[in-house]
Amino acid sequence: MSYEHFTKNFGLAVLSTLWAYDGWLSVPNVAGEIKNAKRNLVLVLISGMLFVMVVYLLVNIAYINVIGIGKLATSENAINIISEKLFGQIGKVLISLGIIISIVGTLNGFALTGIRIPFAMATNQRFIANNVFSKLHPRFATPLNSSILVYILSILYTFTRSFNRLTDLAMFSTWIFYVLFFIGIFIKRKREGKNKEGYNTFLYPITPLVAIFSGFYILVNNIFSNPTDSIFSVLITLLGLPVYFLFVKNVIKNKGSL
Repeated sequence: MSYEHFTKNFGLAVLSTLWAYDGWLSVPNVAGEIKNAKRNLVLVLISGMLFVMVVYLLVNIAYINVIGIGKLATSENAINIISEKLFGQIGKVLISLGIIISIVGTLNGFALTGIRIPFAMATNQRFIANNVFSKLHPRFATPLNSSILVYILSILYTFTRSFNRLTDLAMFSTWIFYVLFFIGIFIKRKREGKNKEGYNTFLYPITPLVAIFSGFYILVNNIFSNPTDSIFSVLITLLGLPVYFLFVKNVIKNKGSL
């Protein structure tokens, strides 16, 4: 295998696995509802990421030992093959049920955190129909209208009938903002100087630099290896620009002039 071929495949593999770890940025979305967030948020992020890494590593070791790398690379549904081989037909059903439970749990987590993004934007007058999407449920105090919006969009996306493609599209556009987020650490540090607002960056500036270059490598590699989906992902993201200029910019301008 050539170096170029290895680099391309490695980048695609990394992009595919990032979906398993993507929950890390959803946790801060509900930081305002976490008790002692300064302490517990860090513990949740570190312990959660370590747990996912260990589970992911052990599962892949099991895959390789049971069916081998070659069959794993060409299999559409490796988990069914492995579970049936190890535990028979009953084990295959039980593991499938376990996967469904895991998916529902993940869906629940994203449902709780994802709906708070348009809600927070609307609350800060950074969204369309701010009065609508900033409303809370009268009894449960949850962002009801924001949740309806997110659920409708989610249902529309399912009509693509390709989970793998959806995750690749999501990871590409998401990591554009992750890289910008990591760059923002340097900007925030420069603006605040020594007056940091109660946060630390472990091994600064090494940690954010590694994150920036790693994210940039993933993005560039995906552009060259899968240009169609990369362009499509960017176009979906850019749909937010006309919304911003038509609905949000004037609201921010008028608010600033008061």
